[in-house]
Amino acid sequence: MKNRPLSVQIFMTFSLILVIIFLTVYMSIPTILGDFFEKDIYNNIEAAHRVRIKLIADRINTKNTAIIKSRFNLPDNAISDVQPDEARYVNHILVKKDTDFASIRQQVSSQIIDEFKNNAVSQKNVKEKYVYKDGDRLLYYIITKLPRRDDVFLVSFQWNDYSIELSRSLSSKLMLLLIPLISFAIIISLIFARKLSSSLKKLEHSVEEISNKNWELDIETDRGDEIGSLSRSINNMKNQLKEHDELQTSFLQTISHDLKTPLMVIRSYNQGMKDGTFSDSQSMDEAQSIIEKEALKMEAKVQRILLLNRLDYLKLESLDFEYKDIKPLIEETVNRLVYSKKNISFTIEVNSRILRLITEQVEILVENILDNQMRYAETSIIVKGYEENDKYYLSFFNDGHLIPEKNIDGIFSKFVTGKEGKFGLGLPICKKIMDNHSGMIKAVNRENGVEFITEFNIPK
Repeated sequence: MKNRPLSVQIFMTFSLILVIIFLTVYMSIPTILGDFFEKDIYNNIEAAHRVRIKLIADRINTKNTAIIKSRFNLPDNAISDVQPDEARYVNHILVKKDTDFASIRQQVSSQIIDEFKNNAVSQKNVKEKYVYKDGDRLLYYIITKLPRRDDVFLVSFQWNDYSIELSRSLSSKLMLLLIPLISFAIIISLIFARKLSSSLKKLEHSVEEISNKNWELDIETDRGDEIGSLSRSINNMKNQLKEHDELQTSFLQTISHDLKTPLMVIRSYNQGMKDGTFSDSQSMDEAQSIIEKEALKMEAKVQRILLLNRLDYLKLESLDFEYKDIKPLIEETVNRLVYSKKNISFTIEVNSRILRLITEQVEILVENILDNQMRYAETSIIVKGYEENDKYYLSFFNDGHLIPEKNIDGIFSKFVTGKEGKFGLGLPICKKIMDNHSGMIKAVNRENGVEFITEFNIPK
């Protein structure tokens, strides 16, 4: 079923549910009504039984044996009947102990009469309820010992013919009612399924157009249900993909230019060396020095691109975490770089703390942040490490120019340009490293400079 269209799945599911409900109701009616009718029949028998007991008791108290025998047709050696109660088909039979069966006028078989007699004789209580099954029919009856006559019993009984007939009538009428209702519900479900499927097909078409970079596609987002929510999510995804595509295109163009420039320099100097432009050894050495410098710049750029790409596809479970004191790691990395900028003073105030780290990545993090700091610092860089609110923070402050507020939230994106329209990959690499550590990095403008703050989780 999962390979069928959604509209067909909804229609078939809804129809199946309705059919199951219909069959359950239809098949449950006899059981539900049976319990009700059983109580009703017993109540009806009880009422007629009490009236007949009272009548017999009153007549026995008259001590007029001739009248009793005449009215109830109760000879000394007989099981006899009393006139049936025509209301609701309740009938009565008098059963005398230790007598043979005599003919009666009731429409019951001799087997049922024997049932009455056997139960009456073995009955211990004054009154008991019984039920006798004859095929599909049920006979409900009550047996009571007559007052002052332990050897005579009154049996009141009623067949369930009336309840069977009523149950069948209700079942047929319910079927006549349910069939059009279910048919109407199935038609409604079919219309709803087609409408839902139509909306989803429109979204499917929209997603296909987005995959083809049709950014001008208009997606309906004014619905208030889940489809409307999905439409808005797809529309937001489209806008983000459009922005990402434009930034990526610009990024590739700029990176291509950044790589093209050192390549042109290398090629031009290499061609000059072939043509003999650099005749003396000093000029040759300078040319080789420039070629090497440009090659190193290009190599560094390529390595950063490859590193960023590798970080994007690393899985957290494959990362090599270890528990390590962050203080010596930071001090060693900073001390390795302080001598490259002799006109800038470095201050290191890092508290010792064991953290769960990827050592190589943290070193790259510190190097990239300090590389950015040293490009913009005027006179000083301050590195601090401290604990606060169950977190460990690394702070890198420089006293250089502030970052424009409109750019400060996007400097960690690999598609955002910095000064002179160039893409810097160092800060996006830092963002990815902090993501791998389930941490955070942000830049904050202070009164006299810029502070980069990283947040690490403290192991519990």
